[in-house]
Amino acid sequence: MRNLLSRFVKPAAMVGKSVDEVQYTLGYNQKVDKIADTDKQSTAKQSSIEFFANRFPVLIPDGATMDTLTEQFVLYQTQDLTTELEAFDRVDEKWNAIGQMKDTGGNLMFNHLAQFCLGILCIPPSSAHCERVFSVVRKNRTDQRASLGDQTLEALLVNKSKPGNPCDEARKHSNATLDRLKGAYYNHLNS
Repeated sequence: MRNLLSRFVKPAAMVGKSVDEVQYTLGYNQKVDKIADTDKQSTAKQSSIEFFANRFPVLIPDGATMDTLTEQFVLYQTQDLTTELEAFDRVDEKWNAIGQMKDTGGNLMFNHLAQFCLGILCIPPSSAHCERVFSVVRKNRTDQRASLGDQTLEALLVNKSKPGNPCDEARKHSNATLDRLKGAYYNHLNS
């Protein structure tokens, strides 16, 4: 079941949305806004780095440590990057550019911090999509279909999630027809 849900929950969490269209407003997302928004460079707090590193250690890039991230973050806050970043509109493009910046010796200055912040931007802004997937699974795996295997359930969900599914056309019924079908279904369950 875990593989089945991961197939639907993770990739589709931000489908059709650019990074800038996602509204980060609650919980984790308030901290995402504080650290990943390059316009708030000088007001971002080191505690935000620690917050995400402790909760999502997988976001720490290979070869990086908390000390490395902290050093790069402090350096990032002391630099004036407005001229280098004014050509970019989206925050992910800005972090890609920040990750490519080099010091006078030719060394990358913010490579680990940029990778870390790009990872933070991948955290979905809410769990609504996950809840929708669980709801669809619950509607398909009922008491009457308790023996439905994971592979069959996955195939059902894949077919239902495809855009332009022929079933979409067949599902367009009038409200009166839907009410009659619903009544017949409830009568059958109660008999």
